[in-house]
Amino acid sequence: MNAVVLAGGIRSGLEVPGSGLPRALWPFPDEPLISHVLRFLTRSGCRDIAICANGKTKLIAAELASGETLWQSLHYSEDPLPRGPAGCLKDLQEWTGSHTLLCIQGTAWYDFDLAAMMDEHCRSAAAITVGALQTGHLHLEPAGVYFIEPYMLDLVPPVGYHDIKEQLIPKAIAAGMRVHCHPLRGQAALIHSPEHYLIAMRSAIRRAAAEPPADFIRCNDTIIHVTATVSSTAHLSGPIWIDAGAVVEEGVMLLGPVVVGTDVAIGADSLIRRSVVLRGACIPANSEAFSCILSPTKARRRSPSARLSARG
Repeated sequence: MNAVVLAGGIRSGLEVPGSGLPRALWPFPDEPLISHVLRFLTRSGCRDIAICANGKTKLIAAELASGETLWQSLHYSEDPLPRGPAGCLKDLQEWTGSHTLLCIQGTAWYDFDLAAMMDEHCRSAAAITVGALQTGHLHLEPAGVYFIEPYMLDLVPPVGYHDIKEQLIPKAIAAGMRVHCHPLRGQAALIHSPEHYLIAMRSAIRRAAAEPPADFIRCNDTIIHVTATVSSTAHLSGPIWIDAGAVVEEGVMLLGPVVVGTDVAIGADSLIRRSVVLRGACIPANSEAFSCILSPTKARRRSPSARLSARG
């Protein structure tokens, strides 16, 4: 089956200022978010995968081609306008061909039975099947996963922004086409915002800790790369992920979930709580960060979404 991974987004606040990283490349914790989606797809039997991202496609392609897993057989679609989820599919119509298409969010974590969803889509003879997660009694929340028949793309205009939920599905219903909802058998965590990201990070670290990658050491619920330096006087309360080359100086308190990225330096007597410190950031001594994502720029200045302050 052909799968299209949507890794763009036009809403504000979805890229950490100073980091240059779109959501798809935020660490989670050992790999970018989008890598987890790609692994889920390949485990589920998808072999032909395209990635579409608003103006960030080249950056994502470069990152995926240089990581530990070299994702080199992917198809990329540039979407500079942007075109929206349904618009992206329309632009890929020649690539997708006449086969049923899987469309999936690239900034999420999935672990569900994709084959069961595909089987139900085929049995229902639906034009679109929406994957949904049960969030309460008889309440289903769309999980960013759709099976779409190729003729549906005829309803999408060749120019302009076009959404799946807000525009394509209402058009299908108005045209008398069948739209089916499939309750997912498993888990799905959509990362729509920094707050979603920080909430999901606790489970992400614990999943990675179950089988730590090579060159990482597990100490209770803290995972430390062998090249990281952690002071014996630092206080670590997990779950915590400390990556290669990181330095955690004396008196530092890390209260999880916390991710300390590659080559990060955290100055003495700092307090980091429920935060992610991105690669290369330097936290001054006696600083405090709570519930934020810190880039190399943010680590040295205060901003509304990154509450970093001096202690004492």
